[in-house]
Amino acid sequence: MNFLKGSLFRRNTEPEELEPMEESGGGILAVWGSPGCGKTVTAVKIAKHLAAQKKNTVLLLCDMTAPMMPCICAPSELEVDKSLGSIFAAQHISVNLIKHNLTTLKRLPHLTMLGLRKKENEYTYAPCTKQQAEELIRGLREIVPYVVIDCSSYIANDILSAVALMEADSVLQLASCDLKSVGYLSSQLPLLG
Repeated sequence: MNFLKGSLFRRNTEPEELEPMEESGGGILAVWGSPGCGKTVTAVKIAKHLAAQKKNTVLLLCDMTAPMMPCICAPSELEVDKSLGSIFAAQHISVNLIKHNLTTLKRLPHLTMLGLRKKENEYTYAPCTKQQAEELIRGLREIVPYVVIDCSSYIANDILSAVALMEADSVLQLASCDLKSVGYLSSQLPLLG
């Protein structure tokens, strides 16, 4: 994907003609960074761009404290409304369980999402274990060629985001233009080791 030429971040309100993407084998991209740096916006734009190119894509929203799915799209835009929490309620995560809980969108048939729904949070379901996170990411890899993971900033308390960062093929690390943001990232990196 060419970030400069593909103009993902253009503020144009006109519908844009998308250039065909080069064929590749897909993969898992984890988007991570300091609080408030635009992780979710970036992850959503990348996933939307891939889906517009007719690439089957899953957007995994890891933030359990402040669920992002209700912020991304209205319930009326959802064809099927499922929850990531339902997956973590199971002891073993299978591909069929993941498929059953994918949230689909009416106007972007190539994009599905996994995240918590409105009024759900980290206390609504059992906490995610490392094994469940690994099974989820492996399962997503089997289901679709493109997975975009919106990781939460606080990987010390978020097993899913920490595992996603370790299992991803690529990590897009974002930071705000301030020393606090850079200091935050350097304090979190030893947690991945």
